[in-house]
Amino acid sequence: MGVFELMWINRFKPSGDSINRLGLKSKEFVVIRFEESRASYYDYGDKSRLLIKMARNILENGYYVVVFPRYPPHQEELIRTELGLFLKLGKLIVPRNTMLDGLDLAWHARLVITGGSTMAHEAALLGIPAISYFPQHYYIDDYLMGKGLPLYRCVAEDC
Repeated sequence: MGVFELMWINRFKPSGDSINRLGLKSKEFVVIRFEESRASYYDYGDKSRLLIKMARNILENGYYVVVFPRYPPHQEELIRTELGLFLKLGKLIVPRNTMLDGLDLAWHARLVITGGSTMAHEAALLGIPAISYFPQHYYIDDYLMGKGLPLYRCVAEDC
C-alpha cells in the first residue's frame, strides 16, 4: 500500500517559521480547513456550520484557531458573522497573503481538523492528532488508523 503523503513528510524539517509569522506558540492552536463543498466531486452538502460549531467549542476552551476557508466570500462571511468576536480578540486567525508551510503549521498544532484527507493524513503521519470529517470512506484512513496513527474519522451526523 502506498501513502503519497509520506513523500512530503520524508522531506519535512520543522522550522517554526509559520507559527512565528502568525504570532503563535507551539501547541496553543488548532488548524481547521473547510471541506471542498463546491467541488464537482463533492455531493455531500455544505458542512460549514459544523466547522463553525467545532471552532467555537475550541475557542471557548482557550485555544487559538487558525482557519483556512476554501471559498473565501461565503465561508469568510460565515466566520465573521458567527465568530467575529474571536476574530477581534485575535484568537481566531484567517491567514491572508502569508506564506505558510502547512506541514510546519500542523507540526506545531494541538490538532488538525479538515473536511478532506491530505492534511489529516499528513498531520497523523507527523504524530499530530487529526480529524477528517469527509463523509466518504477511504481505505487509506483505515490503514493509517490500523498502524496506530492519531487519525480519527467523523461523519457529520456523529461529530
